[in-house]
Amino acid sequence: MTTLHNTLTLHIEMMKIVKILNLIGTLFSTIINMGTISNTSSDSLVLIISLLPFKEAARTCLLSKRWHNLWRRAELNVEFNERLHVVAAEPAQREIQKQDFINSVRRYIARANNEQINVSKFHLVLTLSQDSRVIADEGIDFSVQRSVKHLAIDFSDAAWNEDRFEIDEWAAEENEAARTYVLPESFYLMNLVLESLTLISCNFNIPRLANFHLLKKISLAWIEFPDTNLHKLLVNCVVLESLSLKNCWDLDRLDVCGNDLKLQSLVVDRCWYRVLDEFRIEAPNLTYFKYAGFCAPLFEVKNTGRVKVLDIDFGLEEDCRPELGDSLNDFLHKLCSISTLTVCTYTLQVISMGKDPIGVQNPLGVTSLTLKTEMHGFEILGIKFFLCSCPLLEILDIVIRPGRIFYDKYRPPQYALRNPAMVWAVVDQCITQTLRRVRVMGFKGTPNEMNVLTYLIQNGRVMQNLRLIISREVDDDGSPDTYDLRAQDLLTVRRASPDLQIAIM
Repeated sequence: MTTLHNTLTLHIEMMKIVKILNLIGTLFSTIINMGTISNTSSDSLVLIISLLPFKEAARTCLLSKRWHNLWRRAELNVEFNERLHVVAAEPAQREIQKQDFINSVRRYIARANNEQINVSKFHLVLTLSQDSRVIADEGIDFSVQRSVKHLAIDFSDAAWNEDRFEIDEWAAEENEAARTYVLPESFYLMNLVLESLTLISCNFNIPRLANFHLLKKISLAWIEFPDTNLHKLLVNCVVLESLSLKNCWDLDRLDVCGNDLKLQSLVVDRCWYRVLDEFRIEAPNLTYFKYAGFCAPLFEVKNTGRVKVLDIDFGLEEDCRPELGDSLNDFLHKLCSISTLTVCTYTLQVISMGKDPIGVQNPLGVTSLTLKTEMHGFEILGIKFFLCSCPLLEILDIVIRPGRIFYDKYRPPQYALRNPAMVWAVVDQCITQTLRRVRVMGFKGTPNEMNVLTYLIQNGRVMQNLRLIISREVDDDGSPDTYDLRAQDLLTVRRASPDLQIAIM
């Protein structure tokens, strides 16, 4: 499975690169074929060149005399990704490819320095070894010389499991030095120019970031990152606007607080905690918050009235109790400014176990809702909860995917046990007044899917568009042909909206 995953990842990355190059090539052809090249300003051409890889940017000098030196003015985005170069299966051949890759990086660095090339972003992806440590040091020295504004150093391994890893073994002191790259002293000379920093499996001196007065974006992954480090980072990086922590470990809690924080975007993705007892968030400028991982029993949220986008996924959580449902409900309503909300299978189950299982007490201002769901029966009340709690809802996305179902812990409200049909008896306000667009990804046409969609079609008075994207999976529920036939059945359902268009894809 790992080999297949790596192959697919490589294929997708290559497709992205080819697509970008094709788009840029088309843009150049259009400009030239339309005869508008003479009317295009040099500044615009420099901007286009800056989107090209180094070799292609340099080749533009051959187009005409006017283009001869334009590429030297462009601020190039330079990326070296070992995974795209080292693809052989045999260890000996892989070693040869790796040495070729390292040599190509060195050649580029030498040429760019000799020709005084402007580099805006330098991105280096390597597997950790003594040679790669040396080339990373050289890359950072190069970034200092070229006054790079955006630096990314990635020493992650494609084989690492992002959802589960043995934290005690991973963080063991004897393995730490072998698994982590430490930024060289030269890195701290970038304090006057660096605007964004991405470090994956790299360690650094947090207090020394206090002199980085332009550093607005930091992304960290696969490193030990205790609470004290998080506090130091927020204190020292006074202009920080975006912070992302992914697969970091050794935290006790998520504590992001400070009335003077400039932070606008916060992403915490599958981090590991010694004991997760609470989330504390106090960030007056925060507008985007994405969290994936374990669920805390206590959410303390203050001064967050600007949050517009909330994405929560508690897919790692193994506990499911009514108290957690109340805690989540309270958390959602403290973030009363959110207009775009994404929730997961866990939330859909636990939210209906709380004191307000149908969501009538405090409505949310959400206009765009994404449900990541398995469409299991235990999630149906949660789906109804959010439809009831979002009276202004205009856009609904249902992403059908596997999730953890709590067969031994889920406890539905008594009214649902007495009469399951009551779930869809009451039509929610958003369904009749505001919901206009619905998209279902991974449609299989299971009974729960059909019931939800029939409810929407029969009662959605202002619905304009329903898109069903058929699942490609073959399992106990059938095959794509079976799913397509079930989708066709929805075309015969009576529609409350005369403007509703249903598309099956």
